[in-house]
This record gives sequence, C-alpha cells and structure tokens, in this order.
Amino acid sequence: MSDLVHPLSGNITVNANTLQVDDPAPGMVKQLIVTYRYHGSISVLTFKEGGVFYYLRFVRNATAGKAPAAGGAADTPAAVEAPTGPQILTEEQMAGIVLIEGDKGVATGFIANVHDTVCVVTNLHVLGDNEKFTIRTLGGDVVGVSVQGIIGAVGADIALLRLTDPSTAPPTMGLAENVLKSAKIGDEVVVVGNRLGGGVATQTVGKIKGVGPSRVEVDAPFQPGNSGSPIFDRTSSQVVGVAAYAETVPLDALGNPATSSSTVLKRETRWFGYRLDSVTKWESIDWPKWRSQITQVEAYRATSLALLALLQGNLVGAKEDSKLKRIVAQYQVAAAPLARGSAAQAVQIRTLLAQARTVGQETANDLSGSFYDYFRTSLYWETSVPDQTKFREMLLKALTEADGNLSAALRGSK
Repeated sequence: MSDLVHPLSGNITVNANTLQVDDPAPGMVKQLIVTYRYHGSISVLTFKEGGVFYYLRFVRNATAGKAPAAGGAADTPAAVEAPTGPQILTEEQMAGIVLIEGDKGVATGFIANVHDTVCVVTNLHVLGDNEKFTIRTLGGDVVGVSVQGIIGAVGADIALLRLTDPSTAPPTMGLAENVLKSAKIGDEVVVVGNRLGGGVATQTVGKIKGVGPSRVEVDAPFQPGNSGSPIFDRTSSQVVGVAAYAETVPLDALGNPATSSSTVLKRETRWFGYRLDSVTKWESIDWPKWRSQITQVEAYRATSLALLALLQGNLVGAKEDSKLKRIVAQYQVAAAPLARGSAAQAVQIRTLLAQARTVGQETANDLSGSFYDYFRTSLYWETSVPDQTKFREMLLKALTEADGNLSAALRGSK
C-alpha cells in the first residue's frame, strides 16, 4: 500500500486491478480493510469496492483517533445510540448545566466553585476559533463571562470562565475533591449536555471504565456538542470529570489493539473526560493572544493542506493558499502550450515544485514561537503545533523527492 498511498498519490479507486491482485470473488461486492501505521499509531480504514481513497483521508483518519466532542469538530466518530431514561439529575443540579453557542460550534459547560471562584467549566477546545460565544442556562438566562477571566489547565483540556457577576450565578455542581476516593470503576455515571448541538440538554448514562492520573474513561457515549459536559458520578453525587473526546481503536480477534501484522475485526470507541482534581497548574489566557495563536495554527495548517493538494495534482485545492494560487496560475500559463508529458512540461513542473517548496519553507517556522500549553500538548491534530510541524516537514520532504524524481527522469531522457 505504501507504493500506492503517499503524499504524491492522487485519488485511487478500490478494485483488484488498481491493487494489482487477483479478484477473490468475481461478481460479488467486496470491501478493502486497510490497517496502517501513522506516527507510531495503528489505524484502520474500510472502503467499498469502487470507492476512492487518497493520502489525506488516511492522515485525517489517523489523527482523528482522539476527536473533540464539540459540535462542529471535524472527523468525530459516527453517532451512536445514546442510552437515556428518566431524568437522573435533580432540578438544582440541572440548573447548573449551561449550553454554549459559538459562531463556529456548540458545546456544554457547567457552573462550579473551583478554588473559591465561581465559574463556567468547559473544555479549552470549546474556545477553539470561536470569535464570540453565548452561554445560557437551561432556563434561557444568559450567563455573563469575562474574556479577561479565562484560565486554562496545563496538561488538561479544561477551561474556567470567570463570571462577570457571581452573585447571580446559577447553582453550582459539586466537584470531587479526590476522584480516587469519590468514585470507583463500575460506578454508574450520567453525562448531561448539548448532545449533537440540538440546543437542549440530553443525558447519556453508563459506567466508569477506568481512572487515570488525569482522566476518567466512561462508556456513556457522549457525542459532538457534549464537550464540557460534567461526568456525574451517581454514587457520590459529584462531578468526577469534564467530557472531552472520543477515541476509536482497531481491535484484533482477541480484542487487543491491532498491530500492523494482525487482522482488524472491529473498532471500539472509548470516551474520556479530564479530572479537575488532578490539575496542579493553571495559566491565564489573554483572549486576543489566544485568537492570534489559533489563527496562526489554522493558517499554517491551511498552507500545508494546499501543499498536499499540489502534490496530489489538485491545482484547484492548491489555489486555496494565496501564495500558491499565484505560482500555480503562472505554471498554468507557462505549461498550457506544452505537450503533456514532454520534457518541457517537466521543467515547468520542477519550477512549480521548487516555488511551492519555497512557500512551505518560508512559513515552516511560523509555529516555533511561544504558544499556550493547549496548542503544545493538544491531542487533536488540527490544533497540535507538534503535529502540524511534523506534517509540514513531511510535505517538504515529499516536494524535494518529487523534484528529484523529475530531475532523474529528465536526465534519463537525454
């Protein structure tokens, strides 16, 4: 597969001829299951015969293994049936749930007293690239928060939003001071929030599957819109975690995580929340600085994706970047009168690749400055500075290799 799928490959149709194998069942509809390793992690993708796969699909699938549960997030796991039932939280506890609506997505939060400060608790990724957001109680009252009062956890996807007027705050939800003492594996939990962004609070129920130094795992299947929801332990009547992300893991025949040499039989989705009680360090977030940093990361990623499109021969996609748009247009004018596959066209392609590599190199260090901890340790590919930097390095290497291949071909034609 590595010969077929790489940054230079375009769209590939799934059939026996493309894969260069004998058709195992002529006349019958088949599917292709691909298990592969990306940056040390095993991922799996399934394609129907006649479907199309391409390099970026594999990258996005691998990096979406940990997908934020905020509404509007890309590559979240498919929706699953969420077990519900009669309302579990009391009227007062439900009053502490808030719905968050931003200009780029929706999420959830809850009112709590953290270190003697009454605030809205949610995820840092909920802030995302929202320029503004509105927070409302289930009764419809707007909860005022100060953009000068945002605090982020170091090493955890948790944000605290200070209230502008704590005296009018809704009832607070009780927090576990020590999750290890308040909750046990097997305890029943309920997750209440803005599931699927419907603008209403729904509940999903389940049990605690595991507890770690910074996270709890549950089998209550929260979904997009549930980011920031409280994970409420029914035994202690306390919040033991902040719902954050889902992770999809390929499993082998024994139910163990699949390796590159084993057959994937199924995929298991796991749900995680961050513990508030184990956060030992916080950092104040300056809203304009946060907005500047998320804009930097997004611009960097957009250029990388445009470079990838160029490598795949997708000139329309490459033009999504303003600098690449100019050099692609120049290439198209210069190459238009040339014979396809000619040496003259290859020379123009080499020029295009060299200019594209320059664009990538000019901005390669744009993420080398100081960033908030969230961007430096993010689990999510879209906002991870280390992941975006590695992706750019890989693209620059591919551009160099492509140029070298063309150069060798030109030498061989003489």
